[in-house]
Amino acid sequence: MTNNQSYFKSVLYSTGLNVVSKLIVFLNTIILAYFFGTGEQTDIYFYLISVIGFATSFLGILDYTVIIPEMIKTKEQEGSAKANLLGNTFLGIYFLFGIIMLVIVFINPVSFFSFFSPYDHEHLNKYYDILILGGILIFFFQINNLLSAILTSYKYFIVPIVISIINSLLSIIFTSIFSESYGIRAAVYGLLIGYLINFIVLIILFDRMIKWDFLKIHISLDKRVLMNSGLIIINFIPVNLRNYISIYLLNSMPSGTYSAFNLAQNVSIVPEVFIVSQVLSVFGIKFSELYAKNQKEELGKTVEVIFTILLLILFPIALIVYFSADSIIEFLYYRGEFKLKSLEITALCLTFFAFLIPFRMPDALFTRLFTSIQLYKTTVPLGAIAHIIIAGLMYFLTTEYGLRGYFYSMIIGYGFIMPFVFYLIGKLKAEYIFTKGLIQKTLIVIFATLLLFFIITFLLHFFKLEGFTKLIVIFSIVVSSFIFLTLNLTREYHSFVLSYFKSHK
Repeated sequence: MTNNQSYFKSVLYSTGLNVVSKLIVFLNTIILAYFFGTGEQTDIYFYLISVIGFATSFLGILDYTVIIPEMIKTKEQEGSAKANLLGNTFLGIYFLFGIIMLVIVFINPVSFFSFFSPYDHEHLNKYYDILILGGILIFFFQINNLLSAILTSYKYFIVPIVISIINSLLSIIFTSIFSESYGIRAAVYGLLIGYLINFIVLIILFDRMIKWDFLKIHISLDKRVLMNSGLIIINFIPVNLRNYISIYLLNSMPSGTYSAFNLAQNVSIVPEVFIVSQVLSVFGIKFSELYAKNQKEELGKTVEVIFTILLLILFPIALIVYFSADSIIEFLYYRGEFKLKSLEITALCLTFFAFLIPFRMPDALFTRLFTSIQLYKTTVPLGAIAHIIIAGLMYFLTTEYGLRGYFYSMIIGYGFIMPFVFYLIGKLKAEYIFTKGLIQKTLIVIFATLLLFFIITFLLHFFKLEGFTKLIVIFSIVVSSFIFLTLNLTREYHSFVLSYFKSHK
């Protein structure tokens, strides 16, 4: 996709291709469940992926919070050559960090990975070779993500999606062909080969599409950039504390629980990765551009429109998932090695995850927005306090109430604590963001959702609805209600949306 394509075409094409990409990713989890069910092997696989994400998150958080906004600003004000230098500086930092992590893992992979869970060394030694490969994946994971983010900043939205498909396809192929011979290792081999191919393809695309010069090295960062980077990393320490506690506590539960948790999570985040992430990857760039041009009123209106429309999409999805969790899990996973016990625990997890579907969106949107408008000094201390509170709640409630306690802490965190923090930040530093329309429409959507929740709960209990009839009733009530609500709440947005996309052709 070329740089001068409209935002409308960018959203349309990239969202369509993203659907294909995420469907392949989701198919990969279905295949893993089919061949391995929920047990020790899948626990190790998801544990490996979680630790890789944790280990790369300290630098990875900078991709869209500091690096891309700074590159866009530098490109607008000082030209592409300066932006290239800035990008190479961060690529060098990422490369060095990756090498250090690789050496640490290679020296003693069992000790490194045992730090993140209650698994003993004897248990982890059975998967020694997988842990070694985990170190290599850490290296390529963060480098590939930064390269993809830079391409996105140049408005090549489709390219990163296309190359990400390679990972999932190779994992599917390797799992399907070699699962009997190599077990869960087959899936890891597929991932590793996929990341290697992705890295090579990205380097070629940088050379041919944006004429990137990797040999331009100038290791120098503005004090402001260093301070912002440091503040973001400091702010992310409480987030990582929460993630560390999450990985550790969930892996201390009975065998198969962590696999069920991840399989349910993969279902619940489908709306996020299909819709929210793709919209923000496009409009997140626009946030930075509008702020750089000091068009605050348009920025506030843009946020209101995006936020309201996403709420009207996510809340009905959450209702349907909550009331249909057992049917969804049975349809997707209940075959092969995925037995009844796996079905029950995975469906329970999905029921709780349904509560989080609409509330993860504000977290993603406002985090992206506040970093785009560079409110680091305000977001860092308030965000740190919020995540420390959530981490404490998670530890206390999980140790007291087990898996249910974990979800209670996440619902309190995403549903109450984080929205309050975002609103406080907006009122302190960016009042133009929380418009009267945004607040009113949010309250209306929440009230309508609660009303539908009680109505459907009553109908299901009173009429004893089951199976397909239950699904039809739930779907009909939720969809018809939200279509009516959407038509009324978004009427004033029609001309704005059309003029917005038309102005960016």
